[in-house]
Amino acid sequence: MPRINPEIILIIILSITLAPAFTYADETPHRTASIEQIAGYNWYHWPNPETDACIIWLGGGKTTPTYITVNPYNLESLNTMRFIEDLSDHYGILALSKGEIQYTVDSGLVSKICKSIREYGYKYVFVVGYSTGGMALAYELTFPGDYESGPDAGVIMSSMLDWQEMVERHKTARGIDLYTSAQNSERVRRSVLIMYGEDAWFWDQGEKFYKNLPEEGWMNDHYFQKEWRLMPGVEHEVFTLEADGSYDSKPVAIIINFFERVRASNLNTENIIQKISVSTNGSSNNQQAIQVLYPNKIRSYRIFQINLTTPSIEENPTWVAIFDLDSNRFQKKIQTNLLVKNQYSINGISVTNQPIRNLIIALIGYTEDFQLLGISKTMDINVEHNPLLIIMTEIQGLDIKIDETTFQTNETGIIQVHLESGNHTIDVPEIASISDVERLNLVSIDNKINNNSKKIYFEKDQEITVRYQTQYQLSLLSEYGTISGGGWYDENSTAKITLDVNLSEPVHGGLGILAFDGWSDNLESKNLNHEVYMNEPKLIEARWTFSTTDSPIWIFAFVSALISVITFLIYLMTFRRGRMFQDN
Repeated sequence: MPRINPEIILIIILSITLAPAFTYADETPHRTASIEQIAGYNWYHWPNPETDACIIWLGGGKTTPTYITVNPYNLESLNTMRFIEDLSDHYGILALSKGEIQYTVDSGLVSKICKSIREYGYKYVFVVGYSTGGMALAYELTFPGDYESGPDAGVIMSSMLDWQEMVERHKTARGIDLYTSAQNSERVRRSVLIMYGEDAWFWDQGEKFYKNLPEEGWMNDHYFQKEWRLMPGVEHEVFTLEADGSYDSKPVAIIINFFERVRASNLNTENIIQKISVSTNGSSNNQQAIQVLYPNKIRSYRIFQINLTTPSIEENPTWVAIFDLDSNRFQKKIQTNLLVKNQYSINGISVTNQPIRNLIIALIGYTEDFQLLGISKTMDINVEHNPLLIIMTEIQGLDIKIDETTFQTNETGIIQVHLESGNHTIDVPEIASISDVERLNLVSIDNKINNNSKKIYFEKDQEITVRYQTQYQLSLLSEYGTISGGGWYDENSTAKITLDVNLSEPVHGGLGILAFDGWSDNLESKNLNHEVYMNEPKLIEARWTFSTTDSPIWIFAFVSALISVITFLIYLMTFRRGRMFQDN
């Protein structure tokens, strides 16, 4: 029996785990894309006319000692496709359309693609690499053939950057340097964001790559930035929560924020930052005022909007930019012509743990150096970092208990509350009274019936639906017998009532024989079993009458005797009257 090589088994296992997870989709892209031939491969290109930047997406594939592969778009998981789609709302996107890329240490493919895509008119080119795609990006950032041709910044997600087992088993393999980028990342000169899932067993390889990077600062004509993100609750796909496989948009916000800081980093000069510091400390230095409207409170990892009005200034080029007073760096910039337009909306994102963001809008011009032309007041914006719980009931004024605190639904029957991540208990009333004859009965919490308490693990925004059923009271009334079937019934249901009575006995007081005369809602029905349609609260009464048709014999005897006596008395009176006439 042939002996199985354990190295092959390990490579197969790691290739599977690093490949995109979950359900694959053999669909066409989420919206219309052109097919471009770039660097010998066919690519989907989703242009975005509102931006000057494009993202090259390099997805997962398989690993071998001599090369790694990148899979096409149609083999990505559904969450990966959604991730790409979210990024395409802000940048142009390039993704492999068919076949697979075989990346080798001497291919220089990333730089070739970046160089080609700049010919489409993009000023900035970014690369987002996941799994083996991230390995290709990391290698080319570490050992660039040409710094100028490479990306302006990159994002590496869940990649094997220091795979010692592979290196030990294949020391002499031609492509083994693909697995050692973390050992040489001090050579990196382009800004890079490293993002791994906390549940991925190899996240320390990404951390090693980050720790070996150079310090942030100017490198020739660009400003080098770096960022390390270890994402909780996720594994390989940093945008897929392990708890339930749902999509998490936080990585998109983090990436957009990072790329926007890279785009604005050429403004991070000591000259302009010093002028901003002086101006915000009370010395305007004849700076023009910028009027701003901004939200007082924002959600973390959400885009928020600042509306501004700038003075009309003839300066070319000119930028409107967001400056973060806490980090002392620019967060975003847009180029503008203030003689043509002076009202703008500029988007920002908060992806830090700060409870308050201290931001300003700066107006920057450039002649021989950057000049501060205008500045806004400081915007103190509160940031809500806790996830949002939304409970929907369609019932106004309903008390719902979350842990030890009671909340009340608003006029639309909704509760919105920010809670810390972790375990929470939600208790809802089983019965909600509207009146003495109308109430609401609990049906389910998120389609789970017969339970008015729900325990949740809360780590992202979540909606919970509480369903109630309207019920009406059926009240029954009968002077005789026993009537049953009253109580609470669901709206539009049918109640069945029964009247139990002995109709063969005379009623006390000599009224005669008791006779059932129908129901108050249907006098024509003489049936002692009755159905009632419950479309509202109802009072149903049994109606009665008395019958002599089947009276006992003593009544007839009494009446007959009475008639006989009356007849005899009449005869007697007639006879006597006749005698009196004869005597006269």
